[in-house]
Amino acid sequence: MIPGPHRNLEIKGFDLKLPFTPKMLSVVSKSGRLVEFAEQVTIFTEGDPVAWVPILISGEVRVFHRNDNRDRELMLYAVAPKEQSQISCVTFYSIEHRVHMRAIAEPNAVILYLPVAHVLEWSQKSLEWNLMVN
Repeated sequence: MIPGPHRNLEIKGFDLKLPFTPKMLSVVSKSGRLVEFAEQVTIFTEGDPVAWVPILISGEVRVFHRNDNRDRELMLYAVAPKEQSQISCVTFYSIEHRVHMRAIAEPNAVILYLPVAHVLEWSQKSLEWNLMVN
């Protein structure tokens, strides 16, 4: 499920740097997974099925997109200390829930994984979620 060497972190009490509503935070606490990667790890690759949506909390993730049979690196985002996370988590997968890019987490990156079902529900019903991701 979650690739490579990582350390599970406790969500409760962790500064996620995101303006979740109390109801959303309850869902995140119950069904999310917060991990810190010990080394560089590919977190998803083109064609992978998506069951979890990764949201970068701190550190850096590099995203690659295939172009003319070559990988061309596209930096999606990096989060600086005490900076609001930038979320573009709902734009990288298709209606079939398959990834169209490859992403590599750098050492010490902290990522919150949320089940796709909750993210899809929030994107359809939650103004707060839509404000966070836009």
